[in-house]
Amino acid sequence: MTFALTDLEKEALAMLVHGDDPNLRILRAQLARATIASVEVSKAGRYVNFAVPDSADLTTISRSFELGDVHAEVPGMAAGIGFMLFVRDGKIAFMEAFSCGEDLAERPRMYELKYWDKTTGNGIGIRNMAEVRQMIYGELSS
Repeated sequence: MTFALTDLEKEALAMLVHGDDPNLRILRAQLARATIASVEVSKAGRYVNFAVPDSADLTTISRSFELGDVHAEVPGMAAGIGFMLFVRDGKIAFMEAFSCGEDLAERPRMYELKYWDKTTGNGIGIRNMAEVRQMIYGELSS
């Protein structure tokens, strides 16, 4: 069976790995070589599991981390859709698209993707790289 990302997932994934951090560059290179191993769907979300070749460069840190600052505002959905990218042992493992109690069975056709600022609780246009570094390295760095 062949799996494919939706347009919304493609755009969200690009935003999740966007930035000038060296580990984000490595994740972008992994994505360029990755295939979709499987997709799991429920009413509240969707998991896209990736297969990254063993020959791909690993992130410079070996700990697991998640990038989760991308959010889609969708007409008719009170809370919209959140996206998280899970990195395990230096490789992209899977991306989760999730709603907060709302049905995701239908693929949204209209949406606006934004970065989510955890400090303000609002969608913003520019990524907060201090928050991204905290997600990757587990500490606040400048």
